[in-house]
Amino acid sequence: MSKQVADILRKALEAFGPNGEKWGQGTARIASSDDLCFNVAVYHVATQGNREGMAYFDEANTALRDAGGFRNGQESMQWNDHPKRTFTEIKSVYEKAISEQMKAE
Repeated sequence: MSKQVADILRKALEAFGPNGEKWGQGTARIASSDDLCFNVAVYHVATQGNREGMAYFDEANTALRDAGGFRNGQESMQWNDHPKRTFTEIKSVYEKAISEQMKAE
């Protein structure tokens, strides 16, 4: 399942826009594809209007937490929302998670 998880992570990273235009902080609006936070982007891509992707959502979130060294989703949300956080840092964790999933293939 690692390739599927890597694909979800890649698409979630793309959903932020090339320069993080759609990345947001302090905005966990699941119903919107604007101002996507670190975790919500994965939700949007994994589910895409259906519940079949929820297994991948859980695995992709775990991959992100592992890549970022976060203990849980709350910790990753706090990290995302830190005022000095940059999109470059967000992108770096996503890229690390994608790389690790491809190695696991």
